[in-house]
Amino acid sequence: MSRLSRFCTISDALICVTAILVLRLILTFVWNRRWLYYHGSKFPGPVAFPLIGNMYLLEDVKKIHATICKYYDKYAPIGRFWIDTLYVCTSKAEYVEKVFTRCLDKGILYDIIADDYFKDTIIFAPLSVWKKQRKVMDHFFKPNVVNCFASIFIREARRVTENLEVGKPVDLFLNMWNLGTNAACETIGGVHPKLLTGKKQSVRDVLRFEEIVLKRFFNPLYFFKYFWDRSSYKNEIREICQRAHQFAEKMVDENESLKKITQDGEKRLLSHLIHSNHENQFSYELLLRIASTLLPISSETTAVGASSVLLMLGMHPEVQEKVSEELQSVFGHSDRDATLEDLSQLDYLDRVIKESLRLFPPLPLIGREINRNFALDPYVLPAGCRFVVLVQHIHRNPEYWSEPLKFDPDRFLPEETAKRNRFAYIPFSIGSRNCPGSRYAMLSMKATLATVLRRYKIAKVMDYRSVEEIELTFSFVGKASKGYRVVLEKKCQS
Repeated sequence: MSRLSRFCTISDALICVTAILVLRLILTFVWNRRWLYYHGSKFPGPVAFPLIGNMYLLEDVKKIHATICKYYDKYAPIGRFWIDTLYVCTSKAEYVEKVFTRCLDKGILYDIIADDYFKDTIIFAPLSVWKKQRKVMDHFFKPNVVNCFASIFIREARRVTENLEVGKPVDLFLNMWNLGTNAACETIGGVHPKLLTGKKQSVRDVLRFEEIVLKRFFNPLYFFKYFWDRSSYKNEIREICQRAHQFAEKMVDENESLKKITQDGEKRLLSHLIHSNHENQFSYELLLRIASTLLPISSETTAVGASSVLLMLGMHPEVQEKVSEELQSVFGHSDRDATLEDLSQLDYLDRVIKESLRLFPPLPLIGREINRNFALDPYVLPAGCRFVVLVQHIHRNPEYWSEPLKFDPDRFLPEETAKRNRFAYIPFSIGSRNCPGSRYAMLSMKATLATVLRRYKIAKVMDYRSVEEIELTFSFVGKASKGYRVVLEKKCQS
C-alpha cells in the first residue's frame, strides 16, 4: 500500500470517527431535551427550523418587540418561540399568577445583561444571592424612607423646569433622564450631583449597552463564552462598564456617609447597605456594581414613565385640564414648592400615571426560568424552558380592560381596581421578585409631573396622533420609537 493510500485511509478513519462523535453529541443533546421538544410541540407558534428555531423572524433587533407581538397575536393568550431554547409567551393574568408565585429564578437573559459587571446585584442576582439582598433593600425602599426623598425630587424637577424651552419641539426624555440621574445621585449615593461629571456620557453608554445586549441575545454564537469573549462587542461592553464603575466609584468616594454613618446618611442607599453589612455580604466591588446598576435603571425607568405621561396629556387635553384643576385646588396660584402632603392629595394625577404605565409599561417583557416541569392547564411548561410575560399585552387585554386603547385614568378608581385580577396590572413586575424601587419610581414621577404641569401646558405632541401610533422599542426599558417630542406652553402665574 502506498503512503498516499495509507494517508487517505487514516484521513477517512479520522473523518468517520469525528462524524460519529459529532453525531453522538447531537443525539445526546436532543435526547436530553426530548421533554422540552415534546411539551413545546403542544404550544401554538410559528414554524421553527432546526438550529435556528424562530430566529429568522427576528432580523432587526430594534423591532424585536413589535415582531414578537405581531406573531404572538396569532396565538394569544399563549404562544411559543424557539430561540436558544423554548420560550413560552403569555398575556393571561391567571397564567402569570401561577408561575410568578412559584418560580423565582429569572434565568439566562438576566445573566446576559449582568455579564461579569453587574452580577449579584438584586435585579440580576441568582435566587440564592437575591434572598440575602432583598431584606436589606426592602428596608431602604419602605414608605417612611422613600417619602424623605420627595423634597429632592421636587427640587430637581424645579431645576429642570426652569430650563425647558417653550414654543418649539423639545424631546422630554433627556430632560427627564437628567432629572432622574441627579435625584438618584443624592438618594442612592448621598452626594450632590454637581460633584459628579460624565452624566451625559453615561446616558449614551446605557443606550449602547442595551443595544449590544440585544445583539448578543439574538446571536446564537454569542451564547458560547468562547465566541462572546473574542467579539468586538465584548470589548465595547467592558469599556462601558468600566466607565460606569468609575462613575460609581467617584460617588462612593465623595460620599462622606460611607465613612461616617449619620442619621441622614442612613437614608441613603449605599450608606444603608454598609450600615446593614453585618455579614460582609456587600464587598466594595459589589457596592460599585449595585450603584452602577441602580443609577441608570432608576433614571431611565422614571424618565420613560414621566415622558409617557406628558405625551398622553398632550394627546388628551380633557385629561390635562382635569390635572390642572386638581393642581389648582391644591396649590392655588402659589409658586411654592410642593410638599409630601400636597402630593398625597393628587389622586387624579396618581391615576393618570398608572393609566400611562398601563399603556406603556417601562418593562415590556418579564421572564422566569422554569427549572422543573410545571402544569399550566392544558399545557405543561417543561424544565429548561423560559416563561415570558408580554406586559403590554396583559395591560391591553380586553379580558381585563374594556376599550383597552382608550386613555381612561378612572380605571384606577378603588372600586374599579377591586374588580380586576391584580396580576392584570404589573408595570414593575409582581410577586416576590418585583421591582423593589416601584414606590421610589412612583413618587419620583408624581413629584416631577406635579412640578412641570404647574408651570407648563403640553400644547402639542409631535410624531404621534394616537395611542396606536406609539410603538415601543425593545430594550431593558421600553421606549417610544420616535421619542417624546412635544411643544410646551408657559402657564400664566397670576
